[in-house]
Order: sequence, then structure tokens, then C-alpha cells
Amino acid sequence: MQELDYTSSTAIKPVYRHKQRRDTMQKIAKKITAVMLAVAMMIGSTASVMAAEPIREAFEAAGGVVTWEHSDQLIIIEIAESVIVLAPGSNIAQVNGVTFELSNPVTLENGVSFMEMEDLMALSLALMGVVPTTDEHGMAVATANALAAQFMELASVPDFSLAIVNVNTGFIWTDTMGAATDADTIFHLGSIAKTFTAVAVMQLVEQGLLDLDTPIVRYLPEFSVLPSASGEGNYRNITARMLLSHTSGIYTNDMGSGFVTYGGHNENYMNNFLARFASTRMVRQEGTAFEYANTGFVILGILVAHIAGHDNYFQGFNQHMLENVFEPMGLTRTSYVVTPELSPYVAPVYTMAGMPQQFQYWNPLPTGTMFSTANEMVSLMSMFLNNGSYNGNQILTPQSVNAMFTDQTGAGHYGLGIAFMQDPSGSGYVMEGHNGGMIYNFAAMFLDRQHGIGVFSASNSTSSSGLNEALAGSVIATAVTEVGGEITPISHLDPAATPVERPVEELEALTGLYVIAGGMTHLFVELVDGQLSLRIPAQGLELALIPMSDGHFATEIGVPFWLIQDGDDILFVQGANRNTVAGARVDPARFMPDEDFMENWYGYTFIAFQEDESYVMFIPSTVFGVNEDGLAFSTSVIINMPPGMALTILEPMDTDIVLQYEDGEYFFVYWGIRFVRQ
Repeated sequence: MQELDYTSSTAIKPVYRHKQRRDTMQKIAKKITAVMLAVAMMIGSTASVMAAEPIREAFEAAGGVVTWEHSDQLIIIEIAESVIVLAPGSNIAQVNGVTFELSNPVTLENGVSFMEMEDLMALSLALMGVVPTTDEHGMAVATANALAAQFMELASVPDFSLAIVNVNTGFIWTDTMGAATDADTIFHLGSIAKTFTAVAVMQLVEQGLLDLDTPIVRYLPEFSVLPSASGEGNYRNITARMLLSHTSGIYTNDMGSGFVTYGGHNENYMNNFLARFASTRMVRQEGTAFEYANTGFVILGILVAHIAGHDNYFQGFNQHMLENVFEPMGLTRTSYVVTPELSPYVAPVYTMAGMPQQFQYWNPLPTGTMFSTANEMVSLMSMFLNNGSYNGNQILTPQSVNAMFTDQTGAGHYGLGIAFMQDPSGSGYVMEGHNGGMIYNFAAMFLDRQHGIGVFSASNSTSSSGLNEALAGSVIATAVTEVGGEITPISHLDPAATPVERPVEELEALTGLYVIAGGMTHLFVELVDGQLSLRIPAQGLELALIPMSDGHFATEIGVPFWLIQDGDDILFVQGANRNTVAGARVDPARFMPDEDFMENWYGYTFIAFQEDESYVMFIPSTVFGVNEDGLAFSTSVIINMPPGMALTILEPMDTDIVLQYEDGEYFFVYWGIRFVRQ
């Protein structure tokens, strides 16, 4: 079985057992894609809010089709399942047959039609049924409302909590959509917790109680971990800087049992974490590579509590955060622990709207268990945007804030508790901040310190996975353009590209099995009758890949793909700006069932052993098999999925997970949990 990172925003794409349900979800996904195409058009072409934009270039860069109707002198645009009609010299547009008034007429110069940027952005919002106001950040607010409403409808998301702040002008906007009462409703923010755990670490550095580059065993002698199976790594060299930047080399997600519970928090989880984690192995030498590690921030939280003099790491860490970060800012509904006093204000959780679930208590506090509201996130974002100061209280020095926002990986992945991510709409905008995801709760906090703008979005359903990044990313990019900031679009597409013939041997060299997310998604690039074809088994989708003169492959659904040589690897990349890796080519032999698999794993169901009835078992059971392509896989029941749904991933034969036999039972251990063969 592969690692499932429940505190990252990576969307897990399930395989549906019933074709009708699968087809319905595909239609929903297609509609959401259409909405994001509209956003891409609005954001991806906003190099300057003052300039006029060539209409064909703007819409075609977002996947639209633009045609000129000579007889009536009209511009016809098909995009995002909508039709737009424009006329040169006129400020009247039609969007799906509805008249829409532009602020400026469409102009025609030397055979090229132009539209003012403000009209292009307003037209994009009109595609989603929203007309922006002329108020400060009216475009950003309208974008937030439009996307939240669309996502709530199309993905069955019950609630969104939203906030925008501009500390340079004093602008603050918060809203909560859905059943949640108001902007004081508390949402679980997942891995945004890491950013504020980092704040506590940097405070200790400022106080001279911790050095970022001194091995943490100097402060926390009980910390230890085994070297990797090949002997790499020495825990005695691991520093706080390495843990803060995910470069420590420790095992990333071995959270162990009891890290999520029903009925209340499990304090023993953090108190016993170091003793349990000591039996895990490092995955590589410390300080050599970036790999997102939830376990590293649990260790950092324990380090904070220990240096602060607390014996109870669970209570001590939360107390330290309250006393040193949240209370000095006047925050009363932000915490790492759900107390009886806060519980009535916490948003309920859902698989999707209409499917409520039992509330879960997460126990690795420092890495993914922060709770807050839209109103209080405005305060927390403002602190960063004001160089560590809030209402006269210096929470961090400007030097510490700058250090947190400085890349520590050499590849632009991560600072000190701060992640760097590209805007999902494809604008090329790099967002600073963090996102989070914890089964039923997802969130994103993005900051633009240059322009003093912060955006926050949170939701409370499994169906909202990945949507907050799209929403917050689009909103902050819009807000930045509204204040005159420049976002240079990244597009590798040539608008004049045409289909070309490529030698069969070139196309054949690109064929093979491509996988991503540890085998959770896999696809085939195949040669059929001399033409390249894309096949995604989980979605029952087959598409012709049409070679274009600029190097990309066009498809009938309007999404461009690229097959890019990366050293010895070939990456399957999608999007005009090539920022989404859909898969990397792998040797199918890695997933071909061997004799051991067929004898000991194939056809068997393994049940997770529940040590305590309060422990949440994310994977109650899993069964192993071989698919129609001859590849080994496991299909697991996941607690957050609706009935009739299961997660299927490819199973590599070179895994470290081995079948063991003890006391008359065959079992394997995954994430510290024992799975017993039936």
C-alpha cells in the first residue's frame, strides 16, 4: 500500500464501483473545469489592469474557441460551456443569450479586436453569473462569491468561510456561505497549523532559546530515529531548520494509531510520539532533499513544549500557542485543541452536502490541528503582512518573518513553515502561505506581502478537496491586479500552432504507463493505428493526442498536454503553463504481480486492527487484486467516501511493506496500524 498524506491538499481520485455514479461525478468535474477555465481567462491574461487585451489571445489561452462571423461582423467565443457574442465598436455583449453591458466598446485595429482589461475580467465573472461592484476589491469579492457558489453547487460543498484583507488600505471583507452561521464560525484548517507552529519556533529563536542550525537532540535528548535500510541518515544531525523546511530525511507520514479519535482528544498521542517514532527509519540522508513530512512538525511542536518547560507535550504545546501567539493578538476562537467552550462554534463536517459525519478529534496538534474563524484569520494574515506586528504587539521580528518566507529548499518549494505554490488557474502567479486538508476539512491561506493582501478560504466536506486552493489562488491574483500589481501569464502555447505529423518512432518512444501520487492515478499513452492516444482506466476515458507545431498535444476536450523529457524520465504535463504534472512514466514491471503477491496477497482482504474503539480507522479494510492490464492493485474502503466508493491504487512490488506471521495471523503494518489477513 502507498502512503496517503491526509494533511496535504492532493486530491485523491476514487474509482467508482457503479458506472452511473462515476458518470455523474465526471459531469460535475467537467462543470468545475469549465468554471476554472473562466477564472483562468480572467486571471491568466491580466498582465496589466490598464492595458487592452487582444480578444482572441485572451480567450484561446484559456481553452476557448474564437471565430469571426463575416456576414454579421460578430466575434463568436465558445468557452466554459458558454457562448459569448461581441461586436467591434459596440459595448454590448451577449453571454448565453443574455445582454451584458461593457464599460468600453470593443475596438478593432489592423484586423485584431481588443477589449479593455476591466471588461475582460467582468465578462469572465459574468460567465459564472456574477456582476462585480465598483467598491474596493469588488472584483476579488465577486470572484470569491462566484467560485464559492459554483463549487457549493457543483461539488456539493455545504459551507465556505472566506476572508480578504489589504493592510495597505485597511480593506477587510469576510463572509460565510452555507449553513455556517457567520464569520465567527470555527473551521478546522489542517496543515495551516504548520505555519503558526513555525511562528512559535521562530519566537524561541528570537529569545535565544533555540538555534535553527543546532541539532535538536541538544534540546530534546529523547529524540531518535533509525537510519534508512541502506544505512543513510543520522538523526543526531537533524536541525530545526531541516524540520521546518521538510528536508530532515525522516519518514514522512508514519503517524501511528490513535492520531485521530472520536469523542475527544487523545493526549497520549503526542506524549508517546517520540518513543513510538524511534522505531521508524529515515528515508534518506538529512538535509539533502525536500519531502513533505507531517511527522517533522509534530516533533517541532514537542520541541516547543519541551523548551517552554512543559512535561505534558499535548497540553503544553496548545497552552504555549495560546499564551505566546493567539492571546497577545486578542484571538479567542483560534486554538489547536477543541475545548468544550469552543465546541459549539465549530462547523460540522460532511462527506458532501446532506451527508453529515461524526466529528473527529485530531491529535498531532502542531502539524495539522489548528482551528480558527474567517475574522480571526484576518488578524493572523495581517500580522504577517505587517512584518510580524499586530495592533502594536510585535509577535515576530521582521527578520523572522523574512526568514520564514525565504526558500530553504533551493527549488522554490518551501521556506520555514511557508509553502510556495502556483495559482491553479494557470496565471503563473506564485502564492505564499499554506493550505491544509484533513479528511472532511480543507483550507488555504495565501499572502502577497508586496501588496499587503491576504486571502483565506475554508470548507467542511470531503467533496471540497482542492477547491480552496483554486478559490483563494484566483481571488488573491485578482486582488493583486486590482491594485496595479502585475501578473505575467505563463503560456507555452503558440496561438498559431497547427496539427503536424510526427514520425511514428517518435510517438512510440512516448508510450507507456504513467502514474502519479504513488499510483493513486494511472494512465496509458498508447499508439493506435499510428496515432497517439491517452487512456485513463479509472475514468473510462480515451482521448486522441494530436501533435501540434509548438510541441504540445491537443485534445477534443480543449485541455493541452505535454510529454516532456526530464532526465531519464518522461513527464505527462497538462495546462498551457505546464504547471500540473499528470503523471511520470514508470516501468510496468514494477507493478506486475510476482509469485509472492499471487500466493500471499492476491484475493485476500486485510482488516485494520483497532486498538481502541475511540480510534478512527481511515482504512478499515483493503483487498488486493490484478486489473485488466495485468497490474497489481489494492482497493481500500476509506471512511470519508460515500457508500459504493473505494480507492484503488497500483501496488509496486518493490515496496517496504512485507507480510508477517505471528500468533497464527498473517498481517502487515502500515502507518503504525496492523492489518490482519482474513
